[in-house]
Amino acid sequence: LVSDSTNFRSPEKGVRLFYQIALRLVAVAAILGVLEVVIVVAMYVDDLETLSEDLVSVESRRIANLVAQYGVSANVPTLLRESSTRAVAIFDSSGNRLLVDNPGRLPLPDPPVADVQSSTSREAHGKQFVLTGIRRIDIDGRPLWIALAISGEGLRPFIPALYKEVCDHALLPLIPLS
Repeated sequence: LVSDSTNFRSPEKGVRLFYQIALRLVAVAAILGVLEVVIVVAMYVDDLETLSEDLVSVESRRIANLVAQYGVSANVPTLLRESSTRAVAIFDSSGNRLLVDNPGRLPLPDPPVADVQSSTSREAHGKQFVLTGIRRIDIDGRPLWIALAISGEGLRPFIPALYKEVCDHALLPLIPLS
């Protein structure tokens, strides 16, 4: 019997080749993921208006979830986590303030006009900024408006908005690639 050893592959070589290919694919996906995150962060850091709108929207959604869970009352757990750099007021459709949490005495927006869905403004004072915004929400079929004021410096206050954008525009698209 003559055996042809050139056509015979040991399972070890095939398994090693599979792991090498898999490792390279994982490395490429990781590099692309890091590159996507860097690109998304760089784009949003240069666009402070969009980042400001996103931050007001993220905070409004968080507060809306608390209000939906606990209702609009003094029983709502602290909406701002005792922050002196944030303020919130909740208005009904008549413009009445139902709830105010403003430990830092920041200037809050006026009661909204009934047809306002969303508004955001940003004022810069040197390195400091003050964002104000209003978002309309519906809780149990009842329209309410959340008015926010956020003050800060640098990019640190924008971390929740950046995190959301990285998840939505970098990590989620990476799933099919992986």
